[in-house]
Amino acid sequence: MKKTGLIGILGVMGVACLGAEPKLNNAAQRQYGARIHVTAGTGARLDPQTQPEALLDGNCHSRMVISGAPYTITLELPFPQMVERLAFANSDYETEVAPKEMEIRLDDGAAQKVTVTCQRPVKRKPVWQEVAVGRTVRKVQVTVLSNHVVSEKVNWGGWAEVAAWTKEGLAERFAIPGLAGRTGVVVNVPPVTSGPTPTVRLPARAKPGEHPCLLMTPAEVTELRRTLGQSARGKEALAALIRLADAALEGEPEFPDPKGPPGQLKDRGDAVARQHSKLSEQCGTLGVAYALTG
Repeated sequence: MKKTGLIGILGVMGVACLGAEPKLNNAAQRQYGARIHVTAGTGARLDPQTQPEALLDGNCHSRMVISGAPYTITLELPFPQMVERLAFANSDYETEVAPKEMEIRLDDGAAQKVTVTCQRPVKRKPVWQEVAVGRTVRKVQVTVLSNHVVSEKVNWGGWAEVAAWTKEGLAERFAIPGLAGRTGVVVNVPPVTSGPTPTVRLPARAKPGEHPCLLMTPAEVTELRRTLGQSARGKEALAALIRLADAALEGEPEFPDPKGPPGQLKDRGDAVARQHSKLSEQCGTLGVAYALTG
């Protein structure tokens, strides 16, 4: 990796490595509350069948597929923390394009441009290309300005993984009392360890044979009808719901051709699949609107 027009105070590490030393933790993980999204600039297109979260899943095979450039990856950490360096890894798809020139900008405005090489995973392990930071960070924006084009027939690709290496003890900071050993718990903010214990009120379970019961019970419908009109926010929400329901009633419903592509295929984003999704959303909107207005 080499420097190409340093703008801010960041430094560039001149080596790629197979992983950070054990004392560093990757803050760019969903289990630690990290969030990520991608926006396309003029000349770029985001593939709707892949999602930005693939950049944080620890798998260099999954990635968000992007055609062209520029595009911007925004990484948000749950709280400001000292980030030693940022790291990026390519996917294991040998013919895909790979980011080449990037501009990295921190939330305090510090920025730099870097040029990286196209390095693929080794034995399914990511080859990290790293940029030194050494400062407290909450949000990072990475704009990919150009790509390495590997094959004339392939114009899509993108980073497979993004990492933010920190000395912060994240596992300890995000530990929740009483949940030791539990997995699949995502916490977006550090837990409160002092003060009064909050009261959690769960909705009543629907009785056998009681309808409606999919989203709300009759008692909940009655209560929601009563409370929506008691606040400006509730009135606005109900008015927005009614506008959506009225729009769904305009014209005849458009049903996809049953003789078209099979409806049970996964990862589809064609017109038939989109229309099925639209119809299901409209059904839900009309059902809730009817329940709340009669």
